[in-house]
Amino acid sequence: MTNYPAISPIRTDRLTLRGLAARDLPGYVAYRQSPRSSVPTATMTAEAATEMFNAMVAQWTARGFGRYAITTDPEQPGFGHVGLLQASDEDEAEMTWTLWNESVSGQGYATEATRAILTELFAKGWQSIPAYIDRDNAASLKMAARLGAAEDTATPPPAHFSTARRFVLTPEGMS
Repeated sequence: MTNYPAISPIRTDRLTLRGLAARDLPGYVAYRQSPRSSVPTATMTAEAATEMFNAMVAQWTARGFGRYAITTDPEQPGFGHVGLLQASDEDEAEMTWTLWNESVSGQGYATEATRAILTELFAKGWQSIPAYIDRDNAASLKMAARLGAAEDTATPPPAHFSTARRFVLTPEGMS
């Protein structure tokens, strides 16, 4: 039996953002083995992808926040994830979003999901949240602009993501 942390879902007009579950693992593993996941980490073996998925689930217990599965039907497997990542105590929590399959790109799902998560976080008192985006990821760079993110050129990218540009998301930027 697999136990997952109880995470309250967030709903938008089209999406349900819910805790990651076992039914999401095959889609995540397929994504991590595809060229789509080459940045910021290289593609992974199924075993490494499963470990990464389990770490995303465990972050909710360790930190009280984490990533949600993105889905249009809460009973179906997710097709992406969105939410906060804080890999270590030395790192700041950062906003992340990823669609696992090209077939759902271009429909506004990532923007809608990220906006919903940010709205929740800002309502809970978060004042600003960074997002690191690969300098060549045109879709995410456009999405950051739609979310009102301001680029922070003074802060260097993390060592593990040297090709990233840092953006800061704020309640004022989203309004």
